[in-house]
Amino acid sequence: MAPGRTLIRHAGDPAAILIEGGDRILAAGQPAQIGAVPDARQVHLPDMLVLPALVNAHCHLDLSHLDPEPYGGDFALWLDGIRRRRVVDDELIAAAVRRGIELTRAGGTAIVGDIAGGASEIPARELRAAGIGGVSYLELIGVGNSRCRALETLDAAAAWLPSGPADPGGLSMGLSPHAPYTCDLDLYRRAARIDVPMATHLAETPDEVESIDALAEVLCMRPIIAAHVNYSREEHLDLLARAGTTVVYCPRAAAYFGHSSHGYRRMIRAGINVALGTDGLPCLDTPDRISVLDDMRLLYRRDGADPAMLLHMATVAAASGLGLDAGVVTLAPGPVAGLIALPVDPLDRCDPLAQVLRRDDAPRWVS
Repeated sequence: MAPGRTLIRHAGDPAAILIEGGDRILAAGQPAQIGAVPDARQVHLPDMLVLPALVNAHCHLDLSHLDPEPYGGDFALWLDGIRRRRVVDDELIAAAVRRGIELTRAGGTAIVGDIAGGASEIPARELRAAGIGGVSYLELIGVGNSRCRALETLDAAAAWLPSGPADPGGLSMGLSPHAPYTCDLDLYRRAARIDVPMATHLAETPDEVESIDALAEVLCMRPIIAAHVNYSREEHLDLLARAGTTVVYCPRAAAYFGHSSHGYRRMIRAGINVALGTDGLPCLDTPDRISVLDDMRLLYRRDGADPAMLLHMATVAAASGLGLDAGVVTLAPGPVAGLIALPVDPLDRCDPLAQVLRRDDAPRWVS
């Protein structure tokens, strides 16, 4: 008898998943294809859809001590308020990240692209302790007194930052020059020359659309993650596609700030890898969880976006953009970052994933 095997039958297609030890898929398909597995624990979920764990490619977990709040309409004023209330004490940072991890797990997420404010290593420590994979990006601010610290971090990074995660779903360290309006081109070039994952905020507001052109040289140096890109022109799409840039769209954050016309589908058609993120808890509408599942729901309901495309953006596209093995967020045989289940109506002829996106249920962990 092989211990640790579980056969899950659910409402999706494939309708059965055989897992071992909770973190490895042995087979997925119709029950008849998998056949009898007498030594496996049987789990029947006829009114649930089982999905791979989700990936949040852009979040700020160290802001999780701040609850969702209304936006007053002035982005600079709002951002200044966030900076003033951001905790700087080590224990308070750790507590904020732990709360963020708790809300991340509640959202069915196993992998994140987290921005560590102040280039702090504390978020990475907490993520590793919790078994959350992905990348912890040390945020660099290149203006004022912060510039000296940013340069010191860059000078030391090549020596002490590990080049990659220890396992396919593990956590690695990266660098994130904050944005073109807080970091000059020299700082971006220095960061891009260091062989670790890299991310930045890009073209989040209408005034920043020219920043895509300003960063063209750096974008072409290596594939990076560009968070938001709420504003772009047609000529930018070819640049981003050729550069291998992953755009992380944060739909609820964009709606919160009044950015309503993101070109994510146009980007995907142009060959750009587009993933989903949440940004920080203050601009979300789900105080009980931090999850791109709710961003998928927004795009499905508002735009009529294809459910399969949305799931790809929340799993494979996001994992690939973070430099991870995307197989860990699929139902393919091999290691899996986790499995979640969501309620559906088995008598409803509608696609189960579309049903999930019509509802507001929180996910439940299966493995």
